[in-house]
Amino acid sequence: MIASAGVFIASMVSLFPVALLWAIANHHAEKVELPEAYDELVEKYYETIQESS
Repeated sequence: MIASAGVFIASMVSLFPVALLWAIANHHAEKVELPEAYDELVEKYYETIQESS
């Protein structure tokens, strides 16, 4: 059964906020959380090297 164009458009419009929130969360994870985690790992690495020397 083929849905009418109005139902299709309404479903696309209703999914827009979900897609927008997903895109924001993805950007935050890649651009904010990941670099912070890398910085913490580098600090731990340098501390470990200094302790073993």
